[in-house]
Amino acid sequence: MTGEVHVIGGGLAPRGGDCATCAKPTHSPTSFIKDLGAAYRASGRTLPVMDVFDIHVYQDYSALPPSFEHPVATTISVPDYGKLVALLGQAFDGTPQPGSSLPILYDEFGIESAIPPGKRSLYTGTEPSTTKPVDERQQAAAYDLGLRLAFCQPTVEGILLFHSQDETALPSWQSGVYYADGTPKSSFWPVRDSLARTRGGSIAHCDGMSLEVSPLGVRFPAPRAFQRGVHSVRFRCSLDCAWTLEALRSTTGALAARVNGYGRADTTLVASFGKTKLGKTPVRLRLTLVHPVNPGAPESVMSGILRPA
Repeated sequence: MTGEVHVIGGGLAPRGGDCATCAKPTHSPTSFIKDLGAAYRASGRTLPVMDVFDIHVYQDYSALPPSFEHPVATTISVPDYGKLVALLGQAFDGTPQPGSSLPILYDEFGIESAIPPGKRSLYTGTEPSTTKPVDERQQAAAYDLGLRLAFCQPTVEGILLFHSQDETALPSWQSGVYYADGTPKSSFWPVRDSLARTRGGSIAHCDGMSLEVSPLGVRFPAPRAFQRGVHSVRFRCSLDCAWTLEALRSTTGALAARVNGYGRADTTLVASFGKTKLGKTPVRLRLTLVHPVNPGAPESVMSGILRPA
């Protein structure tokens, strides 16, 4: 059995000094991408070396908003997407290795939160003064903002939060939504909601983005159940959805009743007319879905003819 292999390349830090003789000789991502492109072109290689480009995107310190850009510095973080795409294009466009169109994975996006006194015994060492951790409310807001920014960047295919659970050594990372003992921080629930809205396509409105929602597992009422007054439809949405359920007269198509609602992706939803009277004339039920934030073309599914009691 053979499988398809996807190579994720790069794994770059977000910043570096570009100083070979310094005590800590580091290569900035800006310089590294240029040098990598030059080496690739000089190699004469006729195949690409990676399918996805990975870069760590933690900010200069945790209290710095994820929206802070680095237009002049060689640092690259989430809001520096335009600079990153331009560098990849400069390095690789016109070669077998995709550049400006190369999918991007953001790695190590971490916001450290301050440890409350009641949890301090779980940790060892001293927090570096350069970390500048935030409170848990600010941590959740920063993760939400980072997800919103990344979601609207066309070639970004994912972002990895660093970590899920704190490290015990304070000189390391306390960027999780769980404390070191595995109990959730107050940031856990809003971050979980932000991740769900990202998966459902509703974390942000993006110019030019059109998401089409498919109905999944639609269950219209059976004819006998409908006659007994079961006027509800069960279904799931492939993405977050705004839904409309209509009862249409089977002979004329005239609207007999309508109800609207909203649902999260891949959650069992129930659309019901409640106690609305549908009369005696046979109807067909039409369920229509559209994305609530980045709408594409609506998608509808229709029942067979149903006869009220």
